[in-house]
Amino acid sequence: MKTLIATPLLITALIAAPQIASAFDDSDRAGVEARVATFEAAFTSRDYAGVLDVLPPRLLDFMSEELDIPRAELADTMTKQMGIFLSDVTIDAFAMDTASMTTGETPEGTTYAFIPTTTTFTSPEIGTRTLESQTLALEEGGAWYLTRIEMKQQYDIVKGIYPGFAGIPLPD
Repeated sequence: MKTLIATPLLITALIAAPQIASAFDDSDRAGVEARVATFEAAFTSRDYAGVLDVLPPRLLDFMSEELDIPRAELADTMTKQMGIFLSDVTIDAFAMDTASMTTGETPEGTTYAFIPTTTTFTSPEIGTRTLESQTLALEEGGAWYLTRIEMKQQYDIVKGIYPGFAGIPLPD
């Protein structure tokens, strides 16, 4: 009798299994790769408004509040500051390795990817330097956004804004 009950349940589970969406699928990969391409083009051409367009809305709201700048003025202010700060910096190489990204989903359902990122730059003050970091791609409101994480404190801010990342370690 148990076999008769278990068999329909097993068949139902096997039929339903292919229909269950994975936490990160091909359409997610395509969305992340498209967003990365947009960011890379903006970053390497010094289009700082384009760079800011890839930042998550909740992160921009946090920055607006922390800097005490109305959200509507934030992009203009930050674009000007990035232009000044990076005016004498040369980007020698920049790469986001989407082939090596690690993916997942937070307990609250936010789909994400950590993308190994390498930036080599030259500055008159410090010479040539290569930075290895992670770029966090996360889905918010049906769109993909990016934020680079170069130090633990930055990831702590992300975890404060997106509590679902609290138990997710930053990749090495």
